[in-house]
Amino acid sequence: MTQKTYISNLLSKHKDAVAIGSLGTISYDLAEIPHKNKLLIKGAMGCVLGVGLGYALNTKKQVYVFVGDGALLMKLGSLATIRKYKPKNLHIIVLDNGQHKST
Repeated sequence: MTQKTYISNLLSKHKDAVAIGSLGTISYDLAEIPHKNKLLIKGAMGCVLGVGLGYALNTKKQVYVFVGDGALLMKLGSLATIRKYKPKNLHIIVLDNGQHKST
């Protein structure tokens, strides 16, 4: 299954959720997927985690953050902050494309 197919299938089951995509291939794929509530965080490697946390703390909607393994490593400390607040509506999906060059 491709990354794009996975994201599309997940969002088709959660039509009212907010989808937040990290830079690189994730944002490219998410841009092509029809979904009404999406944010594309381009040019800020790893910052999607903080954006997702802030959004989740200020909405009752489910928030899905799609982040690459390299971007996650750039802002690994963000996980400690997310753990502190523990928003029940925040879902972090880490995608491993087997490379660190899509940006």
